[in-house]
Amino acid sequence: MFLYYVLTNNHVVEDGGEMKIHFGNIIEDIPATDYVGFEPYDIAVVRFQTDEVLRVHHVGPIDDNTTTEIIKGQDVFAIGTPDDIQKFNYATQGIVSLVSYPYNGVTGLALMHDAAINPGNSGGPLFNLNGDLIGINVAKVGDVSSANGSLSSEGLGFALSINKIAPTVRGFIETDYIDIVRKAKLGVTLQEVSIFLEENDASLLPENPIGVVVIDFDLTRNAHLVLEVYDLIVEMNGIAITSIPDIAAQLEGADFGDSHELKVMRKVGDTFTLITVTIILS
Repeated sequence: MFLYYVLTNNHVVEDGGEMKIHFGNIIEDIPATDYVGFEPYDIAVVRFQTDEVLRVHHVGPIDDNTTTEIIKGQDVFAIGTPDDIQKFNYATQGIVSLVSYPYNGVTGLALMHDAAINPGNSGGPLFNLNGDLIGINVAKVGDVSSANGSLSSEGLGFALSINKIAPTVRGFIETDYIDIVRKAKLGVTLQEVSIFLEENDASLLPENPIGVVVIDFDLTRNAHLVLEVYDLIVEMNGIAITSIPDIAAQLEGADFGDSHELKVMRKVGDTFTLITVTIILS
């Protein structure tokens, strides 16, 4: 079993709760085991364990206590997952605009660049052309004030300087890490029918649908073994389901090993069939 470390922003993990590491289509998501954060620098480290041998990116300032040169005007690439998981590993290009800039009231904590970043880029890396990690994207300036009022800004992105945060990351010790407690869940991502139909073809659901739609799975749990994407959950434990809070009510006080019976409308060929499945919480 190997222990891996993931660098991200504190504001990404500060609420705690379960987390998982997403690898696209390479391997299945892996649950995180624990994490540590440092709010003043908005930096955090998440750890996970797996039998998989994964490629680890060398970061000189953290691994070797060296300094990575950051130059105004140098080309950079920002990688993240803005908006939704379909944009996983989305890359944008820009240049370093300022090598050093105050952030969170800390002198020199950030550098500024003009690679496009958006919500979902937080905690993602900023690389130079050598593939060196020079920063962790953290925020952007949304608006700037002018004589004509507030104007939307462009190209004002902040990344935490790897040289500034490295000593803090190296200083984290074993007792700093907070265990992530796994809770019993169905392991599905659900969407209200009205929202689903705004973004998807109505033919994916039966006429006049009432229920909630399955749109994704947590593959570390059992639901994916019996449910399918676009199943319409219409009943749970004998109770009619009309919204996501109805599901939440059925799972109140849930424990591992609990059994829940669901009835779903599933499209089989050109027709919709009512199917009953049983899910054991894991």
